[in-house]
Amino acid sequence: MPKILLKYNDKVVKEITLTDVVVTIGRKEDNDLVIDNLAVSSHHARIARLDDAFVIQDTGSTNGIFLNGEKVAQHALKYGDQIMIGKHLVVFQDDAAVAASLAPAPEGDSAPRLGRYALVKELGSGAMGTVYLGRDTVGHRNVAVKTLRLSMGDSEELSDDKKRFSREAESAKQLAHPTIVKVYDAGEERGTAYFAMELLDGVTLRDFCAKRGTVAVKRAAEITAFVAEAMAYAHAKNVVHRDIKPEIS
Repeated sequence: MPKILLKYNDKVVKEITLTDVVVTIGRKEDNDLVIDNLAVSSHHARIARLDDAFVIQDTGSTNGIFLNGEKVAQHALKYGDQIMIGKHLVVFQDDAAVAASLAPAPEGDSAPRLGRYALVKELGSGAMGTVYLGRDTVGHRNVAVKTLRLSMGDSEELSDDKKRFSREAESAKQLAHPTIVKVYDAGEERGTAYFAMELLDGVTLRDFCAKRGTVAVKRAAEITAFVAEAMAYAHAKNVVHRDIKPEIS
């Protein structure tokens, strides 16, 4: 059975099974899916059944709807489609995919651990360390675990890297903003410093553009505005990023 999941900060805040012919989305209370955000119009969009498919339709919104990063007025939906409405994400899924997305990552008896986090698989690596898909064995949720290898290089350089890594974690833990990844925890174990943070689905802007081509000027401006808003919030908290990468926004 098709469903839509309303997500905010990578958490499912509402789920609707699409049994009705039409589901309306907007800020006003008379909508089926209410999104209380000023970036969302009173009656922003609707999802309607047309023949054997569901279609997303803009119903005269101010800011528009974006399907998989592209602005659309009306478009047939397929499972896995991501619809951005204001700063909220609406995902079109079937029951099986929803169950899989909510299921915990397998840990296994042999999964290595850092503190309370079982390291399920590697997501990416760089010169200083690796990012893993982790499983919080206490909070029972999937997280991203960023690590710093402390056993490399000379002691003075490692000391500086460790201090910078710790400052990054502590600074990020202060921040609570819808466009900034949350940091939950930080620690050090067996020569490896780490911090656990919110696990987000999606692709980098570089990968998105490589697959679909460059985004429209208006959408690029909107993405830039989201990044600028996050930076302004961080600066107000006396946190300066110093390594903004447009390709991963």
